[in-house]
Amino acid sequence: MDGEGIPRLKVVELGSWLAAPGAAALLADLSAQVIKIEPATGDPGRDFLGAMGSDKTSPTFSLLNRGKDSVVLDLATRSGRGALDILLAEADVFITNLRPGSLERLELAPDKVTARFPRLIYASITGTGLRGPDRDTGAFDVGGFWARSGLMHQMLVPGATPPVPTGGYGDMTMALAAYAGIVSALLRREWTGKGRLVETSLLQTGAYVMGGDLAVQAVHGGMGAQQPRADCRTPMVNSYRAADGRWFFLTEIDSRRGFVRLCKAIDRSDLADDPRFATARLIRQHRAELIPLLDRLFASEPLARWQLLFDQAGVLWQKIASPEEVLSDPQLHENNMLNPIIDGDGIVSMVTSPFTIDPAPRPARRAPRLGEHGSFHRATQSAATPE
Repeated sequence: MDGEGIPRLKVVELGSWLAAPGAAALLADLSAQVIKIEPATGDPGRDFLGAMGSDKTSPTFSLLNRGKDSVVLDLATRSGRGALDILLAEADVFITNLRPGSLERLELAPDKVTARFPRLIYASITGTGLRGPDRDTGAFDVGGFWARSGLMHQMLVPGATPPVPTGGYGDMTMALAAYAGIVSALLRREWTGKGRLVETSLLQTGAYVMGGDLAVQAVHGGMGAQQPRADCRTPMVNSYRAADGRWFFLTEIDSRRGFVRLCKAIDRSDLADDPRFATARLIRQHRAELIPLLDRLFASEPLARWQLLFDQAGVLWQKIASPEEVLSDPQLHENNMLNPIIDGDGIVSMVTSPFTIDPAPRPARRAPRLGEHGSFHRATQSAATPE
């Protein structure tokens, strides 16, 4: 039971790196008991930064494995697989990001597991899906989420080389998708008594994120190419740099109304009355004239000055914040978007989820040491002995 007298969900996680652990961590936040199954060498995510050549520790592991139990099992043995079955027999949810072929070799394919445990919610997280010719193709988020889904294509400016995105964004998006599917399947099980297979992948979540662009492609047969900021589709949704070098974005989707507000903020009523900018269409048509004009104007004052004027006039805008600024943003603190995580010997405030339920300060949580809870399941521990 949790602190409110509600039976705790039992979750078994057979995952590594980011996405599967991230989905299980969201369930752990809701008081689920999450048993993380690891090989003797541990989840490679324990050394996430080291795998990319860094000598720094990997706080991401602390973040995504908060509040879990760690049990070491050798699933290459019959006894190890039997031990896992003992855990699955008592579990509500099984989360895994193993490739389909690996799951089949371990007798853990979805159809096999759900046949043995019909009330179990089986959550599969893959690169490109459980079926199809590329089902066993390995994929990290730069490839499966950014590249193959089309997201990277939509960011390309003609003549420029593709940017290298920061890793993990696709994984975190996929973790949230898996969590949503799991919670929905659990609700349905309350009505039917039956478990469900929940599937998500880097390809599916990437395609979902750019679903609006794909809808335009499906209906109109194409979209305009991404343009350099000096020739973007509208000057009112564009980046600009202030005198102190700080970049910010205007985000006025309703171009004409936003333009009137902007002209009020910068005390340029003459521009608001200029027939070249009388409608949203005209603002777009004359962007090659308006963007350089705004560039010169914004380069004359520091960002703090523009922030004051924009806020007074109700201009829709946001500064381009650094990670340091994000972690010190009072909006995150006032809305309990940061929670304490134990990393090494210290406690660090981290963003643990993209939603909040009954906001209240949470106790500090930590990731388990490798095999820390193996003795917690005595049958599991003895069954894990290699044959």
